[in-house]
Amino acid sequence: MLDEAWQKRARVAFLGRDWRGQFAVLTPIRRIHTRMSVDATQQDGWWPTCVLGDAVFVEVPQGSVVQDLLFALPRGTAVTFIGLAGGLRGQRIGSVLDPVSAIAPSRTARVGERWLTGGWRRAGRRTYPAASQTPGVEAATVSCLAESTLRHRQLVHVADCVDLEAGHLFAASPRAGVALRCLLVISDHNAGGAVFTSRLEQLDPAIDQLCESVRAELTGCRR
Repeated sequence: MLDEAWQKRARVAFLGRDWRGQFAVLTPIRRIHTRMSVDATQQDGWWPTCVLGDAVFVEVPQGSVVQDLLFALPRGTAVTFIGLAGGLRGQRIGSVLDPVSAIAPSRTARVGERWLTGGWRRAGRRTYPAASQTPGVEAATVSCLAESTLRHRQLVHVADCVDLEAGHLFAASPRAGVALRCLLVISDHNAGGAVFTSRLEQLDPAIDQLCESVRAELTGCRR
């Protein structure tokens, strides 16, 4: 286990202060961070951070490095990750999934433009105390957007959506001692690099509604 001195140094670096509140909201999407941070106090850390009451809002990097913040947060923190995902079941663009678990490739090798895998492993499970709003949903987490495209035919048979973070976060949360949920907004349907032509402004109504709901739940504050 990482000691308290390491955690404090990491919090000060990432967040700009030794934050010790109750709720944390993480997102790699600037649009989401901006909406969550209305009326919050900006901090001067490595990653864009704002504090409102007992909650901290952090714009984190994409991918596996987001785990570092889980290990820095005080044990017992309730963490909400809000991100985007490619839908694999024809979900409506803008719909929100709250997966109960995530899978990841058990072994990966790239041969030319083919991704080979020895199968899929359970990366981890949701640990947040409030019940999932989409029970039974499973995410698949891959290493990069190219992999999500090249694996599309596999993915549609094993998961409901694909992203870059949920599996890493679900795996890390029990070791970090935090409670975690991942709220994933469907931005596209994954096939053929659809993510690159998705229009984030089309997601604004869904993002606004989700951010309003999470802010009210965690802080009692609405915009």
